[in-house]
Amino acid sequence: MKAITLKIPDWMTKEEIEKVIEEYVKKKTLSNEFKELMEGEDIDKIEQEAREFRKSFKLRDYSH
Repeated sequence: MKAITLKIPDWMTKEEIEKVIEEYVKKKTLSNEFKELMEGEDIDKIEQEAREFRKSFKLRDYSH
């Protein structure tokens, strides 16, 4: 486990500090899980497929 030092504004309550830290930990955890999932994947290929999908996907206006 790592230790961190935070500079907290005097106006922040304990609950606000806890909420900020909890949100940070959630985002960091999700980021790490995403990186693990993407490890070894060809990002350029995924981006190309996404571009091709967007080009082929057309919204139709059925309001007429």
